[in-house]
Amino acid sequence: MEGNEEAPTELDSLPDGVELFPYQVAGHKHGKGRLGLGILKHKNGQILKPLFEDNGRAEKELSFYENVFQNCSADPLLEELKHFLPVFYGTKNIHISGKDIKYLCIEDASGSFQNPSVLDAKIGPITYEAGASEKKIKEQREKFPHGEACGIRIVGMKVYDEEKQVHVSPEKPFLRALTPDTIASALSLYLTKDRFVNSLLLCGFIHKLSQIDNWFSRQRKLKF
Repeated sequence: MEGNEEAPTELDSLPDGVELFPYQVAGHKHGKGRLGLGILKHKNGQILKPLFEDNGRAEKELSFYENVFQNCSADPLLEELKHFLPVFYGTKNIHISGKDIKYLCIEDASGSFQNPSVLDAKIGPITYEAGASEKKIKEQREKFPHGEACGIRIVGMKVYDEEKQVHVSPEKPFLRALTPDTIASALSLYLTKDRFVNSLLLCGFIHKLSQIDNWFSRQRKLKF
């Protein structure tokens, strides 16, 4: 069973053609928290991520996608980066609870799978932005006390159990307490029980991560 959930926020029912995204494992969830806005899925298959007003991070994220997908044809590095990202479709305004909310529209990477297993991880020892407040830095370090030592933070996971035919999710306190000695066993929860299939999956993961690492070693335009 999951850890403590955020308090629900009263919102009107979702408009036609929009639904909750069933495979979300981290981030703002619709109907929860102070604003009550979170990831949704459109009937056309696109993922909708809210762009919060007066939020500098949201504007930076939108500018990032616009820069990559609008300028990739003239920049080989951006063209290469584009293939590591979900397809960007622009933005869409959706009327919810009497307001027009602006959403980022991106590809659903799980859309081609029948019962997808999903893992959300932050790669790198630092998950706060340059210039973050001492409070923000402290919160991030307390949330994942061994994150810097691990070099990766697993923030959420939803794995399909073929035998029981249900999705299961490790509790957040378990994921946040992972150490360099235990994180490998946690990652193994995401794999199958078939060692041959696992070897193929791991080769694919390592190949993709190596490509991303190679890209970062050559680019000097963007700061993540």
